[in-house]
Amino acid sequence: MTIRVLICGGTEVLDATTVIKEIDKIHLSNGGISHIAWLTHGGETPVSRAAYDWGHFHNVMRSAFSGPATDPEWKAQGIVKDARPDLVLVMPGEDLPAAGIVTEAMAAGIPVYRNGVLQAPAAAREAGKPDGEPPQTPPAAGSMLRTM
Repeated sequence: MTIRVLICGGTEVLDATTVIKEIDKIHLSNGGISHIAWLTHGGETPVSRAAYDWGHFHNVMRSAFSGPATDPEWKAQGIVKDARPDLVLVMPGEDLPAAGIVTEAMAAGIPVYRNGVLQAPAAAREAGKPDGEPPQTPPAAGSMLRTM
């Protein structure tokens, strides 16, 4: 099964090794059955650069969010809507846009992986929602994402 991952946060992470280890944990989860097919990142931080390099090395499609950074709430809503992730990976040092992304993801029923813990949205837990095959499509047409 392939998944789409959105990576955010990381204001405290300057070491690419930390980012790579966290992405690898997800990529190699379920005994290597699940793997990342699409990785979305912010494009400007050390975390984003490490995510881009990881994706390049693993031949994974990558996209960077290019919306206005001046309005974190709009950015969070736009990136979750446009990226359509199956999982949000939050690196240590959560910033304001990352906090908004986590809120939007949970509201949209998207699980969040933070500090080694997978947080399922409450609605999904209550409904006993099984894991389904994630979409295999690129970001929405006209989205604020650019393919890399």
